Amino acid sequence: MGPVILNGILKLLDGYSFSESDAAARETKNFCFQAIGLLAQRLPHLFRDKVDMAVRLFDALKMESQSLRLVIQEATNSLAAAYKGASTTVLVELETLLQNNCQAEQDEVRFCAMRWATSLFDLQHYPSRFICMLGVADSRLDIRYVFFSVSDCFS
Repeated sequence: MGPVILNGILKLLDGYSFSESDAAARETKNFCFQAIGLLAQRLPHLFRDKVDMAVRLFDALKMESQSLRLVIQEATNSLAAAYKGASTTVLVELETLLQNNCQAEQDEVRFCAMRWATSLFDLQHYPSRFICMLGVADSRLDIRYVFFSVSDCFS
């Protein structure tokens, strides 16, 4: 049922424009992003072979209203675990995605890029170390904390 549910969720999300401000649209999007996060935890194989959902969630963090960003951030962080054990090709694409988002204007995007870099890749992965270095200089304490919560990042 997982693929059918995911397809339905994506159709719901695609049915609303980014500028919709009514309560029903907000609640539907809220539900959809929560459901994506739960599916990522329970059925990681639905996401592991391609990066389109990761791109979609990082883009949503940039474009959606502030009222939805916390839910999208939680879904994005849940999705990171789905990519553990992904193919090298997918990991390279994710690496590029993180590098493109680690200095985004939106705090939530930078936070998720840091979280993914520290949780998805091991400590010997140089691009994720670079993202960690950028995160240490971030103006937001919560983003800097992601780096410091990883023990011995530069050992």
